Amino acid sequence: MKSCLIVKKYKKNTIEEKIYVRLSKYYKITIINSLSQIFSIILKNKFDLIIFDSPNPISKLSLFKKIKNNSQSPILLITKTKNETILMRCLLNGIDEYVINPSNEKDLLIEIKDLIDLNLKKTKYIFHYKNITLNMHSLQIFSSSGSIKLFKKEAEILKFLFEHPNKIYTRKELYTRIWNQPYYNDNNTINVHIFRLRKKIQMLDSRTNYIVTGRGQGIYLSK
Repeated sequence: MKSCLIVKKYKKNTIEEKIYVRLSKYYKITIINSLSQIFSIILKNKFDLIIFDSPNPISKLSLFKKIKNNSQSPILLITKTKNETILMRCLLNGIDEYVINPSNEKDLLIEIKDLIDLNLKKTKYIFHYKNITLNMHSLQIFSSSGSIKLFKKEAEILKFLFEHPNKIYTRKELYTRIWNQPYYNDNNTINVHIFRLRKKIQMLDSRTNYIVTGRGQGIYLSK
C-alpha cells in the first residue's frame, strides 16, 4: 500500500476530516500537526507523497524548498487561496501540484494517483543514510542543521557508498568505479576526497560516524 504524509497545522483545514478517513482506505496515512516534526519523520520514513493542507501557504515557501531538497517525495498542496502569484511561487519553491478546495474524495484521489505515478518514473537522485540526505541534482548534503555543497566526485563517492551500505571497498575498487579509469596505486586521490567528504559530513552531524577507513579493511559505511 502506498503511503502519504499529511501536514495540517490547524484543526480546521482545507479538507474535511471525513475525506482523510476515506483516503485511508487506499493509502497508508500519517498525519502530523506540527511543522517541527516534518524533517525527523521524512528522514526516517519513505513516503510516496507529501500533502500540505494549508489555507495560506505563502509563509511556507522556504519550508517547501527545504523539504524538496531532503526528500524525493512529490508534494501536493491543498489550499484555499486562488491567488495565481502565490500559487506560482509555491510551484517554484518545491510544490509539484496544487488543488484548490477539493470538494470530494474522487478529485483528490485522481490528483494523488497522478503524482505518485509520475514520481515513480523519475530517476532517483535523493539518497539517505542515518541523519544525512544527499541530493545528486544540487550536489549537496543536508541534515536538520543545514546544507553543504560537494564536489562532483565527492558526491559520486558518497552516493556509491549509500547505495552499498553493507559492503567494504578497497581504494582501487572505489577509484575504478568512480573515475572509470585504471588505478595506478594512487591512494592520495581517494584519501583526499574521503578526507574532505568526512570533514563536510562532520560539519552537519558531528556526533555520528559515517565513513570508516580501517587500515587493511578498506572503505565502508559505519553501521
